[in-house]
Amino acid sequence: MNPDGPASGSSFGTLKDRVIDKGLCMLCHGCVASCPVDAIEAIGERIHLTGECIECGTCYRVCPGRGYDFAKAKDRIFGRREKGIRERIHGVHLSGKNLRSSDEEVFRAGYMGGRVSTVLIHALEEGLIDAALTTDWGEGPVLSVGSGRICRDRASVLECSSSKYLFSPVLTLLKEAHRDPEIGRIAVVGLPCHIQALRNMQSDRMASRYTEKVVYALSLNCGAPNLTDENWRSVIGRIMEVSGEGISSVDIRKVKGRTLRFRVRMKDGTESVRDRPLSAYIRMIHGYPGWPRCDLCIDYSGELSDITFGNPLARTEKGKDLLDGAVKAGKLVPASKGQAISQTAIDIYGYLLKKVGAKRRIKRRRRKGEPHPEYRC
Repeated sequence: MNPDGPASGSSFGTLKDRVIDKGLCMLCHGCVASCPVDAIEAIGERIHLTGECIECGTCYRVCPGRGYDFAKAKDRIFGRREKGIRERIHGVHLSGKNLRSSDEEVFRAGYMGGRVSTVLIHALEEGLIDAALTTDWGEGPVLSVGSGRICRDRASVLECSSSKYLFSPVLTLLKEAHRDPEIGRIAVVGLPCHIQALRNMQSDRMASRYTEKVVYALSLNCGAPNLTDENWRSVIGRIMEVSGEGISSVDIRKVKGRTLRFRVRMKDGTESVRDRPLSAYIRMIHGYPGWPRCDLCIDYSGELSDITFGNPLARTEKGKDLLDGAVKAGKLVPASKGQAISQTAIDIYGYLLKKVGAKRRIKRRRRKGEPHPEYRC
């Protein structure tokens, strides 16, 4: 969707003026991933032009920060729009199941049942994909931005297990996969903003070449928990009882039940480890203001994906086939009643917090004449 008019003749300057400088950047890295001359770079929490812009307008066309025509995208991807109250809440889908991994190693590694890892491992082992593009914890001067990983086998998937709600350069891996002759088919795992940008890239005349190998787009539910680097460091610092400014890297993994293990390396080389409940971690994150643009995103459940996780929702036929295949192979089994109730409660809260709340926040901004995205649903 282009609320500011046609993108012909646009340049990185257009993206900067209409999106970045107005605080509408989602930091999905779609512009970086789609620039045909690699002239755009994410430096920390901001997008910069670091090369010569050829004024092709690709970065502006694929950007989901300025708004999104969900109605048009759903017609293109699904051939229809929502039917009934359940789809009005969760988006178009063919099936929804309360599932968990049957593999105890995978189950223990995931926050909510190891479902994404199980599906990726199944797809790799069955030869449905050659690689999966995922996100891992980051390190360096900006901890709020994770790192992208290309996973080619079970071991590498497990190394990236557990959902990470960080700004992620996962889409920039599309170019690497595009250039790798050993990779023929890929799955992309991202947050709703990543999937929005990916779908824009797939339909763009210039960026689509980087998405030709994508066969599955998998999304996590997202309640807009992304934080600035300052606030993210504060959260981890409070959990570990250290100075947030002194942290050089963070790694968080589930160890048992709903308990997480935080492993932190400090700039002076020392390391510390501490276990904390997942619930306490989530409460602490939501005690800080989120990334402003995330609070204006109406897409809680990755409505343009092939499959969305929490409780897996298969949206497309190929997504349903992939999910059904993992169930038939015994790799995904029904979750317990308690797990199903817990996930349902999370989904209702996330829907109200993001999809309903964001629309209200956009209306307030519109009344005040403040920058805001435009959505068509």
